[in-house]
Amino acid sequence: VDGVDRVIPLDELAAAAAQADAIVVTLPGTAATEKLIGAELLAGVRPGTLLTNVGRGTVIDEEALLTALDDGRIGFAALDVFATEPLPQQSPLWGHPRVLASPHTAALSRQEGTRIARLFARNATALLDGAPMANVVDTVEFY
Repeated sequence: VDGVDRVIPLDELAAAAAQADAIVVTLPGTAATEKLIGAELLAGVRPGTLLTNVGRGTVIDEEALLTALDDGRIGFAALDVFATEPLPQQSPLWGHPRVLASPHTAALSRQEGTRIARLFARNATALLDGAPMANVVDTVEFY
């Protein structure tokens, strides 16, 4: 794939994370990704590693993340998704000095309604014509 220098097998993810200065999570929430960023992976990261999650909150083990934040392995975490949403008021992530909690609203725009209507119309036409539809969701994995 153009622009991709390296593909890392899942069983080498922790070793690759240990070499990174930053980890950006964009994964969907599935049984295969649940708590993928957990204690084992976080134990090996460089001190001060940055972590951002814009995928799904269930991918990160929040207890393991808090431990890694407290001991400095994760220097800063920017999170706009959480395992439980909305993030409970009693969560220690709210007040943690090295956590930025932001709303998961990146898709909102004034054009959103128009874009949704156009996509629906395009897919309805494709369905009636027997053509492939756009943005089909896997009903098992839901992404």
